[in-house]
Amino acid sequence: MRILWIDDEIELLKPHIYSLKERGYEVDTATNGPDGLELVKKRDYDLVLLDEIMPGMDGIETLTEIRAESEDVLVAIVTKSEEEELVDSAFGKLADDFIIKPITPTQLGSAIKRLLERNKLVRKRISR
Repeated sequence: MRILWIDDEIELLKPHIYSLKERGYEVDTATNGPDGLELVKKRDYDLVLLDEIMPGMDGIETLTEIRAESEDVLVAIVTKSEEEELVDSAFGKLADDFIIKPITPTQLGSAIKRLLERNKLVRKRISR
């Protein structure tokens, strides 16, 4: 299972990244949208955790570019905001889920498990 976490404050997320690695996930990181997109172009990821607010290219712009590159990768927007406008915009750009900051390890693990299980079910139905 390969995860890419794009966040301009990635250093603050090191405990979560370490926890994910302990659970057996392979985790790559990027501190901005353009660097994250380069990684998406080079490697196959099962899930992208994408910060909404970043300098330069924000999360919604990055999501749009990720979808242009890969429709299959799961993308969860990580945000401090629960504003309806953001939710509508992100789902309009095909975000798969939201994770609200501050993140707890349990919340993160549950969100990842939920996304991956849902993806497995969809793939099973498609293969039938």
